[in-house]
Amino acid sequence: MNQSSLDTLSTPGLRQSVRFGERYVSAALNRKLAGVLSAGVYHGFVVKPGGVGRVLIGHEANYPFSVAVVERNGFNLTVILDDPVYVEIPASGTWYIVIEAYYVESQIGYQRIVARETVESHHIVLAKIVCDDLTQEISENEIDTSVCTFSDVRSQADQLGELYALFVDQSGLFARLSDKVFNFEMKMRDQADLLGDVYALFVDQSGLFTKLSDRVFNLELKHGDEGGAIPSPEGYPLGDALITPVSIIQKGETPPENAALVLESERLDG
Repeated sequence: MNQSSLDTLSTPGLRQSVRFGERYVSAALNRKLAGVLSAGVYHGFVVKPGGVGRVLIGHEANYPFSVAVVERNGFNLTVILDDPVYVEIPASGTWYIVIEAYYVESQIGYQRIVARETVESHHIVLAKIVCDDLTQEISENEIDTSVCTFSDVRSQADQLGELYALFVDQSGLFARLSDKVFNFEMKMRDQADLLGDVYALFVDQSGLFTKLSDRVFNLELKHGDEGGAIPSPEGYPLGDALITPVSIIQKGETPPENAALVLESERLDG
C-alpha cells in the first residue's frame, strides 16, 4: 500500500506525534507530551534567602538537580537546573519568582528564572517575595513558597505520602485499640469465669439445701406418723416432760453446777 493510499485512511486533522519524515525532531518531541505531562515543578527549585536583595534557587536534599515542565504555545518543555543560581529582586514590594521557557522551530529558544510583578499563564511560580527594604538580607519570613506551581503528579505523590502517614497513625491507633479491647475481653472472661464459679457454688448449695429440706420433711412425716408433736424451736418432747435449751456452754468456758440442759417437769397439755 503506497503513501497516497495510506493518507486516504487518515481522519482529516488527526495526526501522529513524532512520525516518519518529521521536519524537526525537537518540535515533534516537545509537542508529544503537550496536554499529557502536566506543567509544574517535579523536583527541586527550592527558594531560600540568598543575601541582600536576592534569593537562592537550589535543589532538594534527595535529588541531584531540579526539574520542571513548562507548557507554552502547544509545546511541552522540560527545564533542568544543574547548579543553584541567585535571582535578584529589582525593588521593594511584592515579586513572584517564576520559570519562563520559550521554544520555536529552527531556533534555540531560552529558559530562565526571573522575578516578575505579575504572573502569566505559562509561568511556573516558585515563590512570592514580599520585601520592604532591599538594603537588608531577605529573610525566610519574606519568602512564601505555598504558591509554588507543583505538577499534578507531584501533588498526587505528596497526597499519597500524607495519606500513608495518616494510615500509619491510624494503624498505630488501631493496634492500641485492639490491645485495649483484648485486655477488656480478658477482664470480662475472668469475670465470667468468676461468675461461673459463683454459679457452680450456688448450684451446689441449692442441691445441699434441697437435700436438707427433704430430710426435714421426712423427719416431720416420721414424727407425724408416730403421733408425736412436731419439733419446734421452743422444746422437744421426751415422754411427758419437755426438754428446753436453757443455756449453751461456749468453748473454753467453765460449765456451771447445773449445766447446759435442765429437765423441767412440766406436763404437756392434751
